[in-house]
Amino acid sequence: MSPVARHRRASLSASRRPSLGSVVAAAAARSRHPPSPRAVLPFRAIGHHWICVVLGRLPPAVAIVARAFIARLSAHASKPRPIYLVDYALYKPLVTCRVPFATFMEHSRLNMSETNSVDFQMRILKCSGLGEETCLPPANHYIPHRISMEASREEAELVMFSAVDTLRKKTKTKPMDFDVLIVNCSMFSPTPSLLVMIVNKYKMRSNIRSYNLSRMGSSADLISIDLARDLLQAHPNSLALVNPAESWMRRGAGVADEETSGEESRMRRPVARSRG
Repeated sequence: MSPVARHRRASLSASRRPSLGSVVAAAAARSRHPPSPRAVLPFRAIGHHWICVVLGRLPPAVAIVARAFIARLSAHASKPRPIYLVDYALYKPLVTCRVPFATFMEHSRLNMSETNSVDFQMRILKCSGLGEETCLPPANHYIPHRISMEASREEAELVMFSAVDTLRKKTKTKPMDFDVLIVNCSMFSPTPSLLVMIVNKYKMRSNIRSYNLSRMGSSADLISIDLARDLLQAHPNSLALVNPAESWMRRGAGVADEETSGEESRMRRPVARSRG
C-alpha cells in the first residue's frame, strides 16, 4: 500500500471516529435526557487525569493557586441549592357545606341501628376538637350518603382545582410554568389518576415531571414535600407544584369505606385513632 493510500485510510478512519462532545450530544439528543452519571464517569476520569498533568507542569506558586481555585469551585458546585416556598393556597369550602353536630348525629342515627354506635360517634366527635362549622363534601349531605366513585372524583376535583386556581392567582403563574407536579392522596387512587386530571384540566406541558403518590397514610404529605425538594435540587431553576389531597367519600363499588359501615365499635376504634 502506498503512503498516499495509507494516509487517506488513516484520515478517513479519523473522520469517522466521533469526538467526546459529539458522543455526549448525540446520546442526549437521542434519549432527550441528560447522560447518566455512569456514562459520564470515564470522561470525568480522563478530565481529572489531564487536570493533574497540567497542574504538574505549572510552576509551584501557580499550581498552588490553581488547586485552591479548583477546590473552592468544587465545594461551591457540591453545595446544596436553596429551595424556597413561593406561596401556598388552601381550599375553603362554601358555607353550605357546614355540618353542625346535631345534623351529623341525625345522619348517624339514620345510618346506624345500634345506640352504642351512635354514642361512640358522639364521644369521638367531642374529643376530636372539631367545631360546629366543620365542613363535609356535598355528597355527604344526602340521605343516604352518595358513596360512589363518581362522588369521590367530584370531591377531589372540587378541592384540588379550587386550590390550584387560588395559588395561580396569588403567584400569577401559568400552567406551562410548572416543571414538576406531585399529587398525593392516600385513600382514593382512581384510574386515570388525580395527577392526570390536573394535567388535562390545565393543559400542562407534555414533558412535565409528574408523580402520583397514594397508599402512604398520614406521611404522604411529608414524602411529597421531600420528593419535591430532591427534584428541585437535581433540576435547578425549576418550579414545582405539590397538591396534597384526601377524599372523604372514598368508597367505590365493592370497596369498603374506611369509615366502616358495621356496628362493631372495636372495628371503629383503630380508625378513630389513626384519623385522630
